[in-house]
This record gives sequence, C-alpha cells and structure tokens, in this order.
Amino acid sequence: MDLRQICIPIRSEVDSVEAFIASHLNSRYSFVQGVTDYVMKNGGKRLRPILTIASARLSGYQGEGAVALGTAIEFLHTASLLHDDVIDNATLRRGRDAPNRLWGNHVSVLVGDFFYCRAMDLLVKQGDLKILRIVTDAVTLTTEGEIFEITKTS
Repeated sequence: MDLRQICIPIRSEVDSVEAFIASHLNSRYSFVQGVTDYVMKNGGKRLRPILTIASARLSGYQGEGAVALGTAIEFLHTASLLHDDVIDNATLRRGRDAPNRLWGNHVSVLVGDFFYCRAMDLLVKQGDLKILRIVTDAVTLTTEGEIFEITKTS
C-alpha cells in the first residue's frame, strides 16, 4: 500500500461517524432518545473511531465498513462509561452532570445496555464473525477486569 493513501486525512470519515452515530441511536421512545442524545453530545474526541478508521486504512481496507466499526467501538466505549459512572457513583462526566445523577442508576445501566445492543447490531451487520469474535473477547476481558478491580478494592 502506498504511504500517501494511509496518510490521507480522515476528516470526512470522522464526520461520517458523527452522522452514523445520530442515525444509529434512534429509539421509538423519546425518553431513550433524549438520554442518548445527552450522552453523545457530552463531547469526546472520538479517538476510538479515529483509531479504528486509521487501523483499517493501514490494513489496506477501503470501504464504508470502517465508519460502522468505528461507531460500534465508540458505542461500546460509551456503554462502559455509563456503567463505570454507576459503579463509581460519579456525579460529573466531562464537566456536566453524569447521566446516573440526572436519571438514576437504573436508567444509566439500561441506556448503557442500549449502547451495547446498538454496537452489536453494527458489528453483526458487517457479516464478519472474526470481527465480532475479537470485539466480543475484548468486551469480555474489559468486563472481567472491572469485576476483578471491584473485588480487590472492596
């Protein structure tokens, strides 16, 4: 692969991630929509989608799937933050009220689960079981690590 192809700015793909996020967090329930909008508009550098898209490019992948994968990874990260805020009893996230403070722990955990479901939906739609296995293994390891941390600090 030509190095120039790898180094082409990915701004348009990152912008596509924002559009993809908006179009894949729709809910038939306005309350869920309001919470997910609040969470996603709370900032963030979108580092995970950027790294996913850059990794895809470095691997020679060319296609729209990198945006979907980057979005899925961002959703997984967001789900983990929602759950972490509940576990840590956080009151702030990026300088704003944490969702668990605004809507309670139950809503935060379930909205985190909603993000996990949306991520899995995006991954399944890619049709590549290898990608699904890698991401599922990563989420499992992360979850086990969080549980281990809780048991060691309690």
